[in-house]
Amino acid sequence: MSRAHRVLRDAVGIAIRSWTRKPRSKSYAVHYEQVLGTSLELQVVATHPDSARRAERAVLVELDRLERILSGWATTSELSRWQETHGENVAVSPELAEVLELAEDWRIWTVGAFNPAAVSLVELLGDPSQSSAMSDRIRELSEPLWTVDRQHGVACRRTRLRFSLDALAKGYIVDRVAACARAVDGVTQVLVNIGGDLRHHGDRPLEVGVADPSAPAENAPPIAVVRLRGEALATSGGYRRSFTIAGRTVSHILDPR
Repeated sequence: MSRAHRVLRDAVGIAIRSWTRKPRSKSYAVHYEQVLGTSLELQVVATHPDSARRAERAVLVELDRLERILSGWATTSELSRWQETHGENVAVSPELAEVLELAEDWRIWTVGAFNPAAVSLVELLGDPSQSSAMSDRIRELSEPLWTVDRQHGVACRRTRLRFSLDALAKGYIVDRVAACARAVDGVTQVLVNIGGDLRHHGDRPLEVGVADPSAPAENAPPIAVVRLRGEALATSGGYRRSFTIAGRTVSHILDPR
């Protein structure tokens, strides 16, 4: 993980201000850039600075571990190596097996609205000569992408389509690193934010502002405020990420149906 920037300070964000602190507790925040292709913000309420620092270390250790397994950006990750296989059962870690199984389950539960292989459509968008290829590819999206046998710790990639687990893996990682921070003695509240995927642990509610997609500047008023307590929230929008294809701007959010 490339940690380009780090600041440990008294937290002054909307979320932290809304917490009711226990006696002798204090709020701390730390920020890193270039984490999972985006940024990381960790906010904790702790009874001692050492507890806050231990929570930070626990988060970074778990982040590094899971990034080596699930990163879609690193060519050396377990996921990237598994993507080079096809049609054979390959031994995988429990974490990769769980995320692959969840991804296939969500593809089925949403009747295809969630599909890791939807990313393979991007290269065909905006090119009229690829209309027949687009139809064929869409049909391929209805097929199972892989099979997972968690009991034996193996997974078989059945599709040859390019796919991405980022939409699911990032939230999976956020859940687990937030739990690591909360498990540190002396830490009473935790908020982890990695590129818009938030996870809160604690019994004191907090408020999170949702950016207005028509005015996405950092200092613009939010379009809505969500109240969380021990919950998670994820947001995404084409105003943050998009592609220009044949002179047309296309959001990275696609409906594969």
